Amino acid sequence: DENNIETNNCCSIDWENKPTMERTLKLNDGTEVHLTIFTELNAAYMENTDQLDHACFNIYIHPTLCLINLLPIDIKYLIDFVKEIDLKSNQSCSMISANRNSTLTFIIPSYDNTRWISDAIDLEFERTNDHYEYLVLFHYATSPNLEKTLRMILRVDTIHESYRLSLYSPFWIFNYIDLKLELQIENNRTFIDVAQTPVLVCPERFESETNRKGQLRLYGIEQGDTMTDWSENFSLDVIRNISVVSCEVPNDRKYMVNKTNFVFKTKHIMFYIDLCGC
Repeated sequence: DENNIETNNCCSIDWENKPTMERTLKLNDGTEVHLTIFTELNAAYMENTDQLDHACFNIYIHPTLCLINLLPIDIKYLIDFVKEIDLKSNQSCSMISANRNSTLTFIIPSYDNTRWISDAIDLEFERTNDHYEYLVLFHYATSPNLEKTLRMILRVDTIHESYRLSLYSPFWIFNYIDLKLELQIENNRTFIDVAQTPVLVCPERFESETNRKGQLRLYGIEQGDTMTDWSENFSLDVIRNISVVSCEVPNDRKYMVNKTNFVFKTKHIMFYIDLCGC
């Protein structure tokens, strides 16, 4: 019975009548394992002939949810607000204890000298096609009432009716010059310090397919908007680009910044932007 899912250490599979099934197994320690079972009917050839005379079934067994960390930093995640689980950069894990009704929360233990925690995410997604993306908002874990937020993207791909979740940031900014900078994308400003780790940037309108533009300027702690000028607009959504951006400051001084774009593209599009002195 589909509404009476077994919770023993075995389960039944009705591959002829139900192409997609969700089953729950219980391990010896009481942990529940949530699985999605997908069956596929294919025509098969008669032995030593080219005649298709019978059918065969392919059975795929997946964890209902799998998570991939595509950030350059380690993260933690919680399922239904229970137990923090570590996930290192560029690693994936099967979230066997999560199902489609679970709630997922992300934690970034250390970024910009701060611990961040995300808003809770309901995994009962509204499906529109085989993949879709959600904006994930992070807040200071110690002071959640502060206005400063960090944005990431959670992409959801459907594979054999199971979910593959990927957490990533569309722009990685590397600052290789001994100057502090400020980046502006669609009126959203990001401070870029002199550091060895990339600055992660996600515009508010992350789903926009238009050619986004950015601007740079030198940053000073006491500066106002009129102290330094923004550079000319430059393209962000380009596969490969090398260009020079000029940043003007008072006393007719001008700094030239060499900007290099290159993209890492699979199912996700992430742009790496290197900023170097000329």
